[in-house]
Amino acid sequence: MSIKSFRDLDVWKAAVDLATRTYRETRAFPSDERFGLTSQMRRAATSVAANIAEGHARNGTREFLHFVSIALGSLAELETECEIAMRCGLFETEAATELLKTAGQVRVLLLSLRMALARRAHGIQQDPPGYDAAGVCEGAGPLPLDPCPAPEFEARAG
Repeated sequence: MSIKSFRDLDVWKAAVDLATRTYRETRAFPSDERFGLTSQMRRAATSVAANIAEGHARNGTREFLHFVSIALGSLAELETECEIAMRCGLFETEAATELLKTAGQVRVLLLSLRMALARRAHGIQQDPPGYDAAGVCEGAGPLPLDPCPAPEFEARAG
């Protein structure tokens, strides 16, 4: 299937599902959180899907890659706010776990998209050495745009 619209992207569909779930789950938050975590979580969740759509509509691969990066940042923001809401007792553990699970699924799709776009932007036809298909550098975590860290860097940073 060819991709003609952002609506054809599985990652966009999953991000819209995440935003919808976030709206549903935050309805139960206390009214005094309406302008706090409720608003922030909804904004972050909506931003993930919106940035995927905006990036797809831009003029080139590098711009799309930039918006995918912003979407990943919004997703991290949502995951952080979900954790805070859970620790503050605003969420049932099961609801928070399900929301975080959905966010994790969106993260995997975004990382795959980011890796594919990075390969296209750099004219690479296959996965770079040292990375698996999910964009994970062995022992380094998900860093599909950076080379595997050198041992001396790990020693300084750690």
